[in-house]
Amino acid sequence: VSNGVKTIEHGTLIEKRTMELMKEKEAYLVATISAGKFVAEQAKKPGAYPAVIVPKAIAIGAQIQETFSKAYKYGVPIAFGTDAGVFPHGENAKEFVYMNEGGMPVSEVLQSATLVNAKLLDKENQLGQIKEGFLADIVATEENALENVNTLTEVTFVMKNGVIYKNN
Repeated sequence: VSNGVKTIEHGTLIEKRTMELMKEKEAYLVATISAGKFVAEQAKKPGAYPAVIVPKAIAIGAQIQETFSKAYKYGVPIAFGTDAGVFPHGENAKEFVYMNEGGMPVSEVLQSATLVNAKLLDKENQLGQIKEGFLADIVATEENALENVNTLTEVTFVMKNGVIYKNN
């Protein structure tokens, strides 16, 4: 963080001094709670991982959401990410639920995945908003996510760059 890193992925073991530095330097935590939870659960299954990995996977996975909550409450900037390579694709939206469970209001969780990530990618003039001139990348659900965050796990409409890929 001192040397200019803009994101820290996982961050499960970050301490208060690192959180202070992240706030000062505007470095974002991408907690990837989904990955931690999935790996911790898998590690409890015999043979899922080499024995040497199991204790750490269980311990770290159990901590990840709590660390996210502490960082959020401390004021660390938060960006959205899932590290989806370690669990089945299609379950990525659980991250919205886990971040909300960790104390972040749904409106901020949604912004972390849209406006914040667009800013981090230096694409805030192309992505992250439904706005004229922006890429038309849109997902929709049957319910209002602000009222039921779990609806984000049941996407019924997907548009990518103006092309509809799913419309239930």
